[in-house]
Amino acid sequence: MLIGLEKKFIFIANTKTGSTSIQRALVPFSDIRHGGTPARKHISVRDVQVEYASVFTHPGCDFDSFFKFGIMRDPADWVSSWFRYRKRKQARFPLPSDMTFEEFWDQRDWTFQSKEGEKNLQKKRFVSESGDLLMDRIIPYPELAQQFSEICDGLDIKTTLERANKSRIRASEVPIAPKLRRELEQFFEEDYDLYHQLTELNSRLSPTVHFSRSKTRPLGAEIDYMFLFAPNNSGSTIMSQYIASQIDGYVPPFENYEGQNLPELQDIMMSPDRWSRSLENEWPQIRKAFDARREGSVFVEASPPNIKRVDPIRREFGDAAQYVFSICNPYQTIASCVFNYFAPPIERAVDTMASRWADRAATIRRAMEENPDIPFLSYEAFCEDPGQFNRLFGLQVRPHTPLDGKKSTQVSEIRNMATRTISFFSESEIDYVTERLTPHRDLLDHFGHRLETGADLLASFAGSDEEIELGERRRAQWEAGAKRRIAKRTSRRVAKNANREGD
Repeated sequence: MLIGLEKKFIFIANTKTGSTSIQRALVPFSDIRHGGTPARKHISVRDVQVEYASVFTHPGCDFDSFFKFGIMRDPADWVSSWFRYRKRKQARFPLPSDMTFEEFWDQRDWTFQSKEGEKNLQKKRFVSESGDLLMDRIIPYPELAQQFSEICDGLDIKTTLERANKSRIRASEVPIAPKLRRELEQFFEEDYDLYHQLTELNSRLSPTVHFSRSKTRPLGAEIDYMFLFAPNNSGSTIMSQYIASQIDGYVPPFENYEGQNLPELQDIMMSPDRWSRSLENEWPQIRKAFDARREGSVFVEASPPNIKRVDPIRREFGDAAQYVFSICNPYQTIASCVFNYFAPPIERAVDTMASRWADRAATIRRAMEENPDIPFLSYEAFCEDPGQFNRLFGLQVRPHTPLDGKKSTQVSEIRNMATRTISFFSESEIDYVTERLTPHRDLLDHFGHRLETGADLLASFAGSDEEIELGERRRAQWEAGAKRRIAKRTSRRVAKNANREGD
């Protein structure tokens, strides 16, 4: 296995497919070489994701930005190659000189089946744990020379491919009887399914297209920033991470993955009055901090107070940035904020958050009216189809690794969290939220939401028992935390009074 950080490639070395020749050709262009024993040399692409996870966290080095390729052989020819190799005296585990291929097959050799009966399939080197293909190109072995040359052209690599580890026994000297071949084809059915699809799969993305896209960036070479304007607790964390996965972007890996959480910017962007500050004069300094972090990638910024700074941000970043507005169902946002930031009584918390949601929704509506060229994508629409973001900006949907998600929820997949979040409330409490939102019906209407009764909203969650249970657990956790805080305050008060009496 080889990783080229500058040329942006990952080579997955399958066995008996010319991998030694490939590695010799690519070593001068590789920064990471996973070699040594055959077990280390021939690791799978999912093992690469795990073992080198820290590499893929660096700016501009996310896993999907690398061109991943390997070679696959016709399964019957692959087994035959193993047999011919093992017949060599210098092989690590040589076979008896008089053993036939049929005997080799009948003994279920470890090269293609483990002692536990698990099949050693070539496919396993190229797919995720769930069976999803993680490669950009799998070269059919007969086309190795031609396709490797094409890949090197796409990678801008000048090298030559030399033959290595050539077997002294020719394939024609190991004929496979028709009956045995049918048995082989049945045994390797999964591998054959993939092998027969390679031409179609490989036609979807050439290395030249892949790397020209990576070098120029999907949004265009001139775009260095992507701003997501969304209130807090409205799904912006998972949205910004998805956006970064689609545009080779950089998301700040601090707290809630927002620019305001960069250590060097917290004094500026995290001040107590941050929701009222435009930072008019500070944006050049903030931009420099963004540039120092992104290292050539697109900086994805989703700090919630930025919804009140759209004008100064556009003046500073102009055409070097793309922008998108978003907002979430008010019931979900209010429930999330009450859980995360407030203690009982719940009515006082709802009063505060309903007012804040209305203020921030009005801010976004006003900004949208003043900036009609900026598209809007609601959290709910995004969860239903993340590809809607791609279509807004004319991008193809790209496969991506699991997202980090929000640390507080530990949910990494893209899915609407409304049921879990709103189930924190009882029916009567939802009715109270509705009462507080009623004066702001026009804002709900504008963003495609509606006032709900507690009975109707909870009834709409029917069938999502696990999510409802998680919401109820969050409520129990919230109440238990409140009791602990009250107990601590009471304990401190008693201790303080006792000290006074002692004086």
